[in-house]
Amino acid sequence: MIRVGISGWRYAPWRGVFYPAGLAQRPEYYEAWYRETPPGFVFAVKGSRSSWPGAATPA
Repeated sequence: MIRVGISGWRYAPWRGVFYPAGLAQRPEYYEAWYRETPPGFVFAVKGSRSSWPGAATPA
């Protein structure tokens, strides 16, 4: 099986184009991550510069 996706799951412009418009976020996915992740595992979160306050202000 080949699965195609993107590096995030909240890309509003992709709704109705790549993903069906009514496709909901599934809580089961998050529950599975919790169940299947071994104790002590640390997730890494990549934050875009545009995610932080003042990011739109030129330096």
